[in-house]
Amino acid sequence: MAVAVASNPPLSNAVECEAFPKLLFVDMQQEDEEKIAAAVTKLADLLNTSNVNWKVNTDEALHAGVIAIVSLLMQKWHHNKSIQCHGFCLLVWLTHPARGGTHSEVSVVESGGIEMTIAAMNSFPDDDDIHCKGVRAKWRCIVL
Repeated sequence: MAVAVASNPPLSNAVECEAFPKLLFVDMQQEDEEKIAAAVTKLADLLNTSNVNWKVNTDEALHAGVIAIVSLLMQKWHHNKSIQCHGFCLLVWLTHPARGGTHSEVSVVESGGIEMTIAAMNSFPDDDDIHCKGVRAKWRCIVL
């Protein structure tokens, strides 16, 4: 008698999911600006749709409270362009209807997303990249 065995998720997926607690609760909780920027960049890479596991990664990140953490980091490090650019990308991706939808949009607004966006744009008044990403993030906050 043959028994079907369900395949396990790819090992790379398991490694990425296990990385979220450390990434969010250790790497992003430091006082070293360069390490924070590297952690936010790594998170953006894990949630980017070019990553084959982006859907699972997004679910894991949302369950771990990624929106609140990224929002706090963006508020604290508002003068760091890398943190702002990758943070805006994360907030836009996480509030996309195919990912987190309305619940995520509410989380961004409750985390001070509109104020944070304006502060970042004011910190980089002549930076088109920051302003473009900031407007997209602010639009997601407003379109509830």
